[in-house]
Amino acid sequence: MGWLGDVEWFVIVIAVLVVLACASLFVRRRLLSSNGGVFDCGMRVWKDNQPTSWTMGMARYHKDVFQWFRAFSLVPRPSVQLPREAIRITQRRNADDLEALVLFDDHLVICVEEDDQERRDLSMTPQSLTGLLSWLEAAPPGGASYHATV
Repeated sequence: MGWLGDVEWFVIVIAVLVVLACASLFVRRRLLSSNGGVFDCGMRVWKDNQPTSWTMGMARYHKDVFQWFRAFSLVPRPSVQLPREAIRITQRRNADDLEALVLFDDHLVICVEEDDQERRDLSMTPQSLTGLLSWLEAAPPGGASYHATV
C-alpha cells in the first residue's frame, strides 16, 4: 500500500466531507422552508457609517420576528432576528451597478433601521418587499403600529 494508498484515502475522505456539507445545506434549507415561507434575502450591515460586504441569505417571518439566516451556514439558528416593532424601512432603491454583480437580478435594496440601532440593507424581490410591508403593517391589535416611510 504505500503513500499512494494514503493519498487515495485522503481524497475519499475529503470528497465525503464535501458531499456531507452540501447535503447538510440542502436539508437545512428544506427544514427552514417547512416552517413557513422562506425567501432569498441578502444583508449588508453598516458599521461606523460604512457598509460591509453583502452576505447572501434567506429570511422568514416567525411570529413577531423577522429572522435572517446565512445561506452558506450549517447553523440552524437565525443569524439576525429583528422584532417587528423595532423595524423601520427608511429607503428603497434599485441596486447600483456594483451591487448588481453580487445580488440576484431582480432584487431591490431597502434600508432597515432598528430603533436607534445599527443600519442594515436588505436585498429582496419586489414581491418579497410587498410581503415584508404587509407583515409589518399587520401587527396585532394593541401592539406597536408601523408607519411606512418609503
